[in-house]
Order: sequence, then structure tokens, then C-alpha cells
Amino acid sequence: MIGDIVSSPISGIRVLDLTRLLPGAFCTMILADLGAEVIKIEEPGIGDYMRYMPPLVNGVSIYHIILNRNKKSISLNLKNDEERKLFLELARNSDVVVEGFRPGVACRLGIDYNIVKNINPGVIYCSITGYGQSSVYAYRAGHDLNYISLAGILSASQKTCENLPAIPPVQIADLSGGVLASLSILAALIQRERTGRGVYIDISMTDSSLLWNIVNVAVCIALNRQPNEEDLKLTGGYGCYRVYEASDGRYISVGALENKFWINLCMALGLYNLASKQYSRGERIMVVDELRNTFKGKTQSEWLKILEDVDTCIAPVLDIFEVLNSSYVRERGLIVEINHPKAGRVKIMLTPIRINGLLPTPRLHAPELGEHNSEFLHNLPEDSK
Repeated sequence: MIGDIVSSPISGIRVLDLTRLLPGAFCTMILADLGAEVIKIEEPGIGDYMRYMPPLVNGVSIYHIILNRNKKSISLNLKNDEERKLFLELARNSDVVVEGFRPGVACRLGIDYNIVKNINPGVIYCSITGYGQSSVYAYRAGHDLNYISLAGILSASQKTCENLPAIPPVQIADLSGGVLASLSILAALIQRERTGRGVYIDISMTDSSLLWNIVNVAVCIALNRQPNEEDLKLTGGYGCYRVYEASDGRYISVGALENKFWINLCMALGLYNLASKQYSRGERIMVVDELRNTFKGKTQSEWLKILEDVDTCIAPVLDIFEVLNSSYVRERGLIVEINHPKAGRVKIMLTPIRINGLLPTPRLHAPELGEHNSEFLHNLPEDSK
């Protein structure tokens, strides 16, 4: 134990996590932080690939430390009949199973929803895949970049110096898929309380990416064509929602979408002539140019001081190191230091779900491969321990 649980609304729920890498780990991290007992089912001798991905802290992946906290680990060779039986015995007494195999793999292993449902009718079984269980792409391999390509997100991004779509610095498909999976599982748990029955959940990361692209989707539906820069208010084509460079090379984001915030910004900057031109299509380039030239006149810190008390929407553009050391993160308590048996003292980010003013507290360090075999497994073959 590395801390007492503060907020555990789903304590007593057992989750078997068959996934590897980010999407499933993110889903079950949320569930674990909310109090569920999450047991990672990992291949003996190999485990989740995330365990070995750099950067490493004293030989331990920081991704593993952060994303697999509050979880337990057992190692099972699911291709072995006896060990598969052990998994099914665990599934008989579990609430949730999460897997991330390509469609058909769980069936070939003999651990798919229909098999688990026969021994546990109340089980909530969630499959997270790139393209869903039924689509023309269902059996293809893929990663985040491929999913956001198909979801229309990549084509909408700004172009690089090579005139290529810029790859987002955040794994949109992986993380949105993990969030939708955890949300669906929580909803299914509530439904089971009412019906007594479990469900099968099919999460596609391409689907979740398309949902994250809902604003652009809505505009496209309304216009019945591909939107251009003038049609979209949230992509930097209008001066009220854009990033500007200050004289010191630092940046300021402006998000003055509402007219009152736009007017307040124009008044504070002395750009009175722009107050009535917020969404003027014919003058949007002129508006951007005036704002660009104005912000180039002072440093980022000078602008932040000038606009500090103005009721508008601006913020400094910070790098990750600045964010982690910012007063905002400290005040919100989002970063805490824990003790990992191998990595030592290390900082992690908490899941920012604040219930009654309290964040979920780390209870367990990210487990060693098979660390909890003795707690759950009996008669396990020696070569699987």
C-alpha cells in the first residue's frame, strides 16, 4: 500500500485486464483509480510491452509506473488449456473483462464473450480495437495515427513545413477510446444493477476519434461539403481564436469566441476598430494581421500582466515542463510523489476526477509481472510463474 484510498465509488468491482499498451491501460487506470480491483492478465516472461518502453526510471518504464498504478498482475499462458481454465475461473467471479485483441483472437483462445457469459451471465465484456468488431478494416493492424487519419482529424490539422498534415502531439484515438471504454463500462455496471444482466461492449478507436471530431462533422453535415477555413471558427482562421507570437518568441493563445470577451480584448489592446469585425469573413485576414502585429510589440509576460484583470480568454502557451511546475498544477494537486520498489521516489499524475473535493489516491504501485500470482492462482505450472 502506498496510500489510503480517498474516493472509491466502484470499490468491490473486479476487472480482468487482458490489454496491452495505451488504450486499455488508460481505460483500466481510470477504473482502478475509482476503486476497482484491476488484475492485469499478462503473458509469462513478456507481459505488457509498456513495461519496457523508454523513458525508464531506474530500469522501469515511466508509462508503466503511471498507467498501471493501482493494479495487480498475474501471468497466464492463455494458449495452455490448464491456464485458460484458471483465467475462466477468475472470470466467473469478476465483474468486467477488458480485452484489446483483434476480432476473432479471443474466440480462438477460448476466452471470448460468449464463453465467459456462459459461466458468468452478469459479466461486462469490453473489446477495444482499432476499427471495431464489424467493418471493412476490422482485421487490419493499426495505431493511433491510422485511426485519426480515417476519422478526418489528421487532414484537418495544420500543415508542416513539408506541407504534410501535422501529427498531433497527443494520442487522440488511444485516449478517447480508453475514455469511452471506461464510460461504457460504468454505464453497464449501473444497468446491471437494474437488470442483473451483463453486456458486450464494442469500442472502436476510429469511432471514438470521429466522435472527438464532432464539431467538424457537424459543420460538414450542415454544409454537405468539406468545410474550409472560413467555415470553421475553432481552427485559427479567425482572429478571436488563434495563437499569437510575442516579441520574445513565446506564445499567447486567444479564445475570445463570445462577443463580450472579444470586445473586452479589443478594448484592452486599443484595437477599437476590430470590435465589430469578430466574424467578418471578408476582413478576417486583416483582423489576424492587426492582432499579430500588436502581440509582437511586447513579451509574453508583459501581455499577461496587461491582460491579467481583463475579462477575456487568453493564456500563455506552456511547454510540459512548465506545466508540471506551474502554480495551477500545484494548486490542483495533480502531481504527487510515490515510492516504487524499483524506480524509487517518482512523480505521477493523478486522474483528475474530483469527488467531494477529493482526488483518487494511489493505493498500489505498478506491479511486477506476475507479482500477484500467489494471491489468485493455485496449481499454476512452474514455467508460468
